[in-house]
Order: sequence, then structure tokens, then C-alpha cells
Amino acid sequence: MINKEIWLGACVVASTWIGGIILTRLATAGTSGSEAYAILAGWCLVMYVSAKFSISPRSAMPLVLIYLVFYAGFTLMGIEVFYRQHQSMEAIAVAGVGIFQALIFISPILLNHWVDRLFVWIKKRYP
Repeated sequence: MINKEIWLGACVVASTWIGGIILTRLATAGTSGSEAYAILAGWCLVMYVSAKFSISPRSAMPLVLIYLVFYAGFTLMGIEVFYRQHQSMEAIAVAGVGIFQALIFISPILLNHWVDRLFVWIKKRYP
């Protein structure tokens, strides 16, 4: 069940992604790797925020849904925000790109959860 805490975590992560990308693009405007650096900085910022505020990995489910809804909406409107050159791709390829990007979008939360579980296992195994 998706409760208030899960939705709050999803909103915090989504706003962190957006804020990190926008601020990095503003700071690196005019440089050649601005977009790639913005995505990397957004990913790292989400990793930090999800660790700092103990965001549940269950927040990934609404995040995937939110991402795919926005991805589909912008793609259908012909706005190339998430990916370039959709017009030359078939529908199944566009859907595959959306799913792959959604997995990247939630990967910091999941990685943080796996690292936390690994540390717990190490502490239990080697006290």
C-alpha cells in the first residue's frame, strides 16, 4: 500500500532531481558537458538526500509512475525533454527508452537501500 510517507519520499526525490539538474545547468551553462554533468549531479544529490533522510525504497514505485506519465505526455506532445529524436524511433523503442530512464531515475534510492543492507549484514557477520 502506498501511504503518505511513501508519497512524501517520492516528492522529495523528484524535487531533488529537478532542483539538482536545474541548478547544475545554470551553473554550467555554456559548457560542452552541461547536460551530462547536470544528470550526474542530480543523481548524486538524490543519493545523498535519500541516505540523509532515510527515504524508503518503496518510494520508487510512485516515482516510476510519475516519471513514465511525464515521459509519455511530453513524448506525445512532441516535446523532446527526456530524449532526443523520438520521431525516428518506433513506439516500442520509445517505450524502452522511457523504462530505462525510469530505472536510472530510481536507481539512487535502490542503491542506497542495498548499501545500507550490506552494511547491516557486515555488522552482523563481523561484529
